Amino acid sequence: MIKKAKSFTLVEVLVAAMIFLVVAATGVAALALIRRSNEKTDDVRLADQCSRQVRDMLSEQVRSAHSKSKLVGLVTNGSRFSIVDSDDSSSNYIGVGIFKNDTDVIAIYKALDTYIIKEYLLDTPTTIRPKVNVFPKIMSDECLSFKNLPIGLAWYGDFAKPFKVYYEKHQPDYDISKPEDKIYRVVLEDLVYRAKDGSDQVEDEQSSFENKTTSKIFANLTSSSRKLW
Repeated sequence: MIKKAKSFTLVEVLVAAMIFLVVAATGVAALALIRRSNEKTDDVRLADQCSRQVRDMLSEQVRSAHSKSKLVGLVTNGSRFSIVDSDDSSSNYIGVGIFKNDTDVIAIYKALDTYIIKEYLLDTPTTIRPKVNVFPKIMSDECLSFKNLPIGLAWYGDFAKPFKVYYEKHQPDYDISKPEDKIYRVVLEDLVYRAKDGSDQVEDEQSSFENKTTSKIFANLTSSSRKLW
């Protein structure tokens, strides 16, 4: 007697196939979510690293300034820097100049979407000129700083001129004619995002804002450890 082989019905095959597709789709979606989460973590980590590079370099240069040195705001006409020594806390500048002595100046400034540190010489009482034609970046090439205001971000500041540089009256009997009686303050606020991975674009300003993968540069430094009044 010949026994009939058992087999699946068409309905059973379709149901099994549907279950497999659902499980596979769920797995693929889960893997994609994990991958994006890891990528977002990397984006934030690298952006934070770049913001720390700028903040730490600025802090190091300001803290190491001579006690009688002055800090000045930098403005540019496109070809050279002019310096501004002021007590105006509302003005914004492209960068800060840190006098190491009477003629040598360390300039830290924003150049479009990155930050530069460079040695300058006092050229005239109000202008400085570079010692050498080398413009070393502070941030990693994987990061850029914001140039434009993303859609949906409330007023943040001046991305083109993110520095405030001014001297503060730190004691009632200060003498403005004495450099040692001046305490200068430098404030820097900006946003950084991961922009490149090799030669591939990862994010732009708008997508990094929407994905919450930006990192804020914030520094509020003084040129002295003395207590401010």
